[in-house]
Parts: sequence; structure tokens; C-alpha cells
Amino acid sequence: MTIDIVTHTWNQTHHPAALYGLMRLIDKLFREGADIVWAFLIAIVLVINRRAREAAALLGGMIVGTGVTFVVKHAVKRARPVNDLVHSYSFPSGHAVGAVLFWGLGAWIAGRLDPRRRRLYQLIAACWIALIGWDRIYLGVHWLTDVIGGYVIGFVFIAAWIYWMDRWYMGKRNADSFISTRSL
Repeated sequence: MTIDIVTHTWNQTHHPAALYGLMRLIDKLFREGADIVWAFLIAIVLVINRRAREAAALLGGMIVGTGVTFVVKHAVKRARPVNDLVHSYSFPSGHAVGAVLFWGLGAWIAGRLDPRRRRLYQLIAACWIALIGWDRIYLGVHWLTDVIGGYVIGFVFIAAWIYWMDRWYMGKRNADSFISTRSL
């Protein structure tokens, strides 16, 4: 048996039913596409506060990263676990990628604007990213490797995106980078 079958079978027989409502709420709040809507709303607030570069970095990263996810999903065409909730390709988990993009880029931008609280923003982002990944497995709509693959794709993408943003677009040459060695 593969790790996917083992984790899926264990999850379906051992997950507490009391959490189902919470997991469905998380699913609805952060369903694919909703993260871009949330990012758009945050971008409006950033623009109003004269932070157009940060708004563009957030929206651009979300849109390009979501496009990368779409291409990979349609190239791999992996079937989902049997479920009644979702009927599209499974790998990578779009929720996992979206969580990394939204919360990772959000923490990076918040950390640039308030460097003293950078670690707090990173912690909040890490908790939401982990919770959203667990949500996908708990609801039985993704295999474990779909979520892990989504995390890998998301983190590689935002690392490259943040490097490019810091170096070329934001004009600081990694001075306040979320991924600089100072923040590790």
C-alpha cells in the first residue's frame, strides 16, 4: 500500500466527526479562487494606503502562481480519492498551493511593512497553511502527496517570486526579504 492509501484509509476511519463543520467552513473560506478574491480586497486596502507595489506583488504572485497550479494539474491529471465534494484533478492541491501563496505572500508583505512583527506573521501564515492542508486530507478530497506537492510548488514559487520582487520590483535588493538569511 502506498502512503496515500494508508493515510487516506486511516483518516477516513479515525477523524473526529465534530471537526467536519469547521473543516467545511475552512474549505468554503479558502476554496480555489477565493484566495484571489481575498488578495484583491487586501490589494485595494494596500493601494488606498499608498502601497501599490505591495498590492501588485501580492496580486501578481497570486495570479501567476494559480496559473502555474492550473498548468500542473492539467499536465498530471491525477484522479482524486473518491468523494462527493470535488470533481477536478487532484495533483497538486490547489488549496495547498493557494494557502502558501496567500499566507506566504501576505506574511512577506506584512513583514516588510512591520519588520518587528515578521516572526509573528510567519507563525500565523505557517499555522493557516498547515490547517488548510490538513483540511484537504480530512475532507478526503486530496491524497497526502497532493498536499505535499502543493506545498512544494507553492514554496518554490513564492521563493522565486519574492526573490524577483525584492531584487527587481521592490528595489531593495533583499534588504527586507522574507526569505533572507536574517529571517531564518
